[in-house]
Amino acid sequence: TLGDGEAVLFLEPGALAAAAGVRPETSRDGAHSDPEPVAHSQRFLVADALDGRSLLVPLDRIGRLEEVDASRVENISGQACIPYRGDVLPVVIDGEPGARTWMAVLRGNRGDFGYLAAGFRDVVDLPDEGAGAQTSVVAGRVAETIDLAALEQRVQQREKVKR
Repeated sequence: TLGDGEAVLFLEPGALAAAAGVRPETSRDGAHSDPEPVAHSQRFLVADALDGRSLLVPLDRIGRLEEVDASRVENISGQACIPYRGDVLPVVIDGEPGARTWMAVLRGNRGDFGYLAAGFRDVVDLPDEGAGAQTSVVAGRVAETIDLAALEQRVQQREKVKR
C-alpha cells in the first residue's frame, strides 16, 4: 500500500507479455528489441532482508507486497503476527524492522504468512537449477534463494506453541 493506505499493484510488462504469448518485436535487421527470456528459468523478486542479506524470493509464491507499520507487529505466544485483512497473519522477522518496512505475503503449503524486508529491488529471471541452487550473483551482489519451506516450518512450530 501507499503511505496513505491506498493499494498498489505491481505489474511487470515482460511477465504479462510472456503470459499472453506475446513475443518481442524483431527489427528490420533481424535483432530482437528485447532480450529473450532465459530458457528453463524461474522468476525471482530481489529483496533486501532486514539483516542486510540479498534474498531471491520465487515470484510465483508471492501473494502481495505491502508497506507496513512495524509497530503493528505483535508477539502472541512467541509468534510474531500482524493484523491483516481482518485476520491474523503470522510473520517471519530476520533482523530489526524500521518504523516503516515492507512485507511480502507468501503463499505457503498450509496458508499464507508474511516476511518482513527492508525493501524490494528488482525482478530477475535466473536459470532453473533445481533445489540445489542456493546463491546467485545479481547486480554485482551475492543473493541467497530464500528457503520458503524452512520459513513456513518456523511459523508452524510457533503456531503449535500457541495451541
